[in-house]
Amino acid sequence: MTEHTITIDFVEQMPGTLVHRVRNLGEDIQGELSRGRDARIHDPESATNQLRITVVSQRRVRRVSKLLSDLLREHGFADARVTVHETNAT
Repeated sequence: MTEHTITIDFVEQMPGTLVHRVRNLGEDIQGELSRGRDARIHDPESATNQLRITVVSQRRVRRVSKLLSDLLREHGFADARVTVHETNAT
């Protein structure tokens, strides 16, 4: 099965606030993703400057990417770097 990992990298713009803001965003992402089984976020409560989300299919990547884009804007992270990597899960 092919999985896709969406990685979001953040750059601190206001010293001392990044970790708190990233974790708040991670909690919101986790809440949204908990409604389905097609994606999961990795350890949002321990995130510092990166979040990783695993998506189970290419079709779902577009839907999850849209959700992430909306949440990034809401949390003031419109300039975050988002990358998608394809991996073969065993």
